[in-house]
Amino acid sequence: MVTGAVIKIQKKLPKNISISETVIYNRLADKTFNVKKLKPQTLDNQVSKTELYDIKITKEFSEKVEALRQKGVYLYIEKTQRGGNTLRLKMFKNNKIVDKSFPPNNESLEKIKLNYL
Repeated sequence: MVTGAVIKIQKKLPKNISISETVIYNRLADKTFNVKKLKPQTLDNQVSKTELYDIKITKEFSEKVEALRQKGVYLYIEKTQRGGNTLRLKMFKNNKIVDKSFPPNNESLEKIKLNYL
């Protein structure tokens, strides 16, 4: 079962990151792990959340991001720790700092236009 989990996880990870059975066995043996009664999550649930960020950024998309920039609005494409891309928005609106990340796609650009600009 653990071997199958490792194979499935490894397929979704970037090539420069690897996971071993030892990591999973150590978590299972750790009595302090999940002591705060965290609810279980399926592997498919976690992997599907990251798929939106594992896309290649095209020159056309980069140009759309640059076109939305305004004075005081910082919108840029950022590399995530796991090797994906995220669209980062930083600005000051209604006396509050906005610091949000979005999947790098056209739907996110539309959401930013409608809700923040």
